[in-house]
Amino acid sequence: MISRLNRRNRQDIIFKSSGGMLDDFDNAIKAIYRINDAEYDYMAEKMSDSELDLFSKDEFNYSEKRKILVLLETYMKKYHKL
Repeated sequence: MISRLNRRNRQDIIFKSSGGMLDDFDNAIKAIYRINDAEYDYMAEKMSDSELDLFSKDEFNYSEKRKILVLLETYMKKYHKL
């Protein structure tokens, strides 16, 4: 499993530059949460709509930040067990 600290300086995150608004959104999510394309695709496929809404908010309060960290760690553990 990759912890938050191990994700800090990842070199396997590829940012797409084909120029679309959706690519910019995907790149922002990958940069903020330090996840690569495969992890991002897995999480987007497995998350519920309410989890996706929380995951992509602009501003968070403390409890939402905590929920996001737990959510991110949960899905990262599931992904890396595959």
